[in-house]
Amino acid sequence: MAELRSGTVMLDLATTASVAGTLFQEYMAGMPAGDDFATYSLLVVFGESSPTTFSERMGMPLTTASDRLNRLVTKGHAERVRNPMDARSFLFRLTDEGWAAFREAQPKFVELMDHLTERLEMPQEEIRVALQALERAMREQLADLNEKKTPAP
Repeated sequence: MAELRSGTVMLDLATTASVAGTLFQEYMAGMPAGDDFATYSLLVVFGESSPTTFSERMGMPLTTASDRLNRLVTKGHAERVRNPMDARSFLFRLTDEGWAAFREAQPKFVELMDHLTERLEMPQEEIRVALQALERAMREQLADLNEKKTPAP
């Protein structure tokens, strides 16, 4: 099979994300937390989260973030609780069922990471540093775009 030569970081990233999604679906097939493992993971790592904070962390529109969080609520794996800092808003957190689904999926995720790490041609930490630098640059670009969309007072 011929190697795809994209020529741009963004196209490389898009194809890598697509392959990652497919690989992830294969490993997580049949798991209650499978399709939403990243959402569960962020709620585990950061604890309770507002939709706005979740959308900012994921770099996605607020409506998409809300949909993902509400999908967990519908499954009984997350719940909405009043925000103690702002009674007008809600925070989302995993329920006991959500924690159980996360714990059930976690070994499959670790297996995936172990197999992937074996195939890496460079140290994982170097890849993470490069991805973090790319993410920072993309977030800065996104902030610039959003600033241009905001009308001046």
